[in-house]
Amino acid sequence: MGARVWWNWLSKPHTPWARLWQAKYVPGCQWKDLIRICPTTPGSLIWNAPNLHSAFIQEHSFWEVHSGTSARFWEDSWQQLPKLASLFYKPRWQAHMHHADIINVHQFWQQQTSDNFHCWKSASTWQANWQGESYTEIEQELNQRKIKQSDQHGKLRWGHTPKGMFTTKEAHHLRYTPTQENKDKLWDQVWQPGIWSKVSTFLWLLGKQRILTWDKLQKRSFIGPSRCPNCNLNTETNAHLMDTCPLATQLWEKIDNCNRRSGRRQGDIA
Repeated sequence: MGARVWWNWLSKPHTPWARLWQAKYVPGCQWKDLIRICPTTPGSLIWNAPNLHSAFIQEHSFWEVHSGTSARFWEDSWQQLPKLASLFYKPRWQAHMHHADIINVHQFWQQQTSDNFHCWKSASTWQANWQGESYTEIEQELNQRKIKQSDQHGKLRWGHTPKGMFTTKEAHHLRYTPTQENKDKLWDQVWQPGIWSKVSTFLWLLGKQRILTWDKLQKRSFIGPSRCPNCNLNTETNAHLMDTCPLATQLWEKIDNCNRRSGRRQGDIA
């Protein structure tokens, strides 16, 4: 929800609360530059919580280019495609050229259009200001980015769906679904359609050592018996409660017999 609040601030800058935030925390910043800021000024709890998601929103935002005056040519993602700065080496422009003259997308269009689409300037026209890149590769990339002629200002979009609209479901998926590199095996084992949600939740907490057994409650300054309530022999911990407790051992034996399994080793609760 914090990400949604931050996105609403960037995409609806004319609402009263958005104007208040802009005046209070980033005074003098234009609306089209809000997506690029990384505010560090602490504020109210309502500001600090959404601010934690600013980098996440920036990572998955892009400009829907129209007039080309809002999106930066190199630094921004536009037309739902990767930033050019992440694909190519940023050129070292001649010192006499002012940075503001080359920053936006429209600075790289020709005056004429083709079938109502903008035509890109040839990379050879940048030769005097270009160092260390292949003109052909950049021209091929730009030719894939078709932009229709329009006088409207650019629109800030988010995500990877065709509509480019923010949804909490997609935000949750992008933020919490593990990638192949760091995929958690427990995730696939626990969160399956055929398992009741309360069972999945318990197994997930168990696998992450988050069950509130007495060894954890004591660390939170709770006072009470630390013995296992089932056997009254050992301290109640996750491992004891689910594995080494005599009652747990009996239950595991019954489960093995019902499922015709054998050879279970202590410590294996899969």
